[in-house]
Amino acid sequence: MNGSIVPMALLVAAIALSWPKFIAMFRFETNPATMETTTISVATAVFLGTTGLAFQQYGAAAGGIMCALGLGAGQSLRKTTRVARLETMLSIACLAIFLTAIAAVL
Repeated sequence: MNGSIVPMALLVAAIALSWPKFIAMFRFETNPATMETTTISVATAVFLGTTGLAFQQYGAAAGGIMCALGLGAGQSLRKTTRVARLETMLSIACLAIFLTAIAAVL
């Protein structure tokens, strides 16, 4: 699993796609009345779980690089996209594919 780039790319994509909704609850300009709490809760779980998996599977150095790449991509997504549910569903799909690949190896 450590030699393949596909699982790493899936984790980076899951981090990038869940980051915009995760950070939305900490921003001052976010209106609490318009927040979708279910989407934010799911995106938070995906973001934190994926970050933990990146460090656990690949170590501190590679996990840190993967998280930095995911956060950078997430920042650019946050500025360009407005479809939060689609981003969250795609991040769940990336995480599910990664977990399926890990289960096949174990």
